[in-house]
Amino acid sequence: MNDILIYTERLKIWDHVHKHLQDLHSLLSDEQIMYYLPELKTETLQQSANNLIDAMNQRHVQNRTKCFLRIELADTFEYVGEIGYYIVRNEKEGPVANIGWFLKKDMQKKGYCTEAALALIDYAFNQGGIYRIESGCLTENAASERVMQKCNMIKDDSKTHYVMHDGKEKQRVEYYIVNPAFQ
Repeated sequence: MNDILIYTERLKIWDHVHKHLQDLHSLLSDEQIMYYLPELKTETLQQSANNLIDAMNQRHVQNRTKCFLRIELADTFEYVGEIGYYIVRNEKEGPVANIGWFLKKDMQKKGYCTEAALALIDYAFNQGGIYRIESGCLTENAASERVMQKCNMIKDDSKTHYVMHDGKEKQRVEYYIVNPAFQ
């Protein structure tokens, strides 16, 4: 697989390069932005650099299993946030991926996340050979759930469950979408 470069009406979504470290670290180390993704939160610039190196190294893997990408405005190149997917398992029809995203505070509520997610889903299905994409969130994270809904993902009621988050038991919902080529 070659480097990923996706343009939408307003966005450029692409593989990371070294100069992205400060932007990436500003997100990964932000308590508020990473509230729902504590497993990805970093404390130090070195931890963020390790994540960046991992993302960049995936560009050279023949059967790429991770696509962690930068989102920026196509016209001004201003940093918007992050989006990506990784293979979680293989089914007889093909690979199943989990998709996720997080954006800078000033870039939220502008439709950028949905626009990027739709573009990456299209890429995953048409270029990445992905059979099914899954995602999920805590029910209190209504913004993330709305993105899944706007991407025509289907709520999987059989996978609604409770998880510990921020010292409390909270409900989590799961969504999925199947590549139309398999339907």
